[in-house]
Amino acid sequence: MLEGGFSTLMPPYPQGVYQVSLWYVGPTCVGYDPQRVKDWDTQTGTSLQGYTPNPDTFNIATVKALGAPYDILPFNDPPIQLSACTQQPSPTRPNPNPSPLRVQPSA
Repeated sequence: MLEGGFSTLMPPYPQGVYQVSLWYVGPTCVGYDPQRVKDWDTQTGTSLQGYTPNPDTFNIATVKALGAPYDILPFNDPPIQLSACTQQPSPTRPNPNPSPLRVQPSA
């Protein structure tokens, strides 16, 4: 599903029904790039800050849908591991467009 949902201008496509089968149930390690959250907060004026710890272990169920088309986004996010997290959180990648430093004049 698109991040913003569907509308008359962006209807769901391709539509269809696909047979699914249960593939995995259990702990899953999920992480994210903290810079993406900061960029989102800056763009939207929010202060969501993402979940902590990053990465974290979630219990999920996944399914396989044979023949279903998938859109893969071209982001270099941390991988999702079908097991509990064992690694330490990765450091934030540097922002390629950092904002200028603001220096307060001393009194």
